[in-house]
Amino acid sequence: MMRMIAILSLVAMLGAAMLVWQDKAKAKVDITETGPNGLPIIFWRIEQDDRSAVRALIATGIDIEIKGFQQATPAISAAAANSWITTKLLIELGADVRAADLRGFTLPWMADNSQMNPDAREGRALAEVKALLAAQGLMTRIYQPREVEAMV
Repeated sequence: MMRMIAILSLVAMLGAAMLVWQDKAKAKVDITETGPNGLPIIFWRIEQDDRSAVRALIATGIDIEIKGFQQATPAISAAAANSWITTKLLIELGADVRAADLRGFTLPWMADNSQMNPDAREGRALAEVKALLAAQGLMTRIYQPREVEAMV
């Protein structure tokens, strides 16, 4: 019985320590930071393919639709870099799949035009992104960037 109480106490202390560690880690995430390119830090983390940092920034409160180069959202920037795993993550975290940047780039257009090895991790993620977009009816009529620019 005493051994069980000791083990439960240890588990409770470890749980409390994890919560403190998570709070400290969250406090270290600065959503106002900029990357070396002067853009909001999330774009630098996307460029570095640091998905854990992207997730932490979103969890800490950075706007998932914050604008970067050419007014691209993080999801559009990830797709433009062929970072389909990160693009999928951003979609799952609530990114606007209907967004467009100043060039007229949209997620459906970039996904449709991406050339990835379908057996590679990024290629499988691209297929999953296409499926997510198709489920929302966005892959039936894909607008070219010039068309999007004209609409905007």
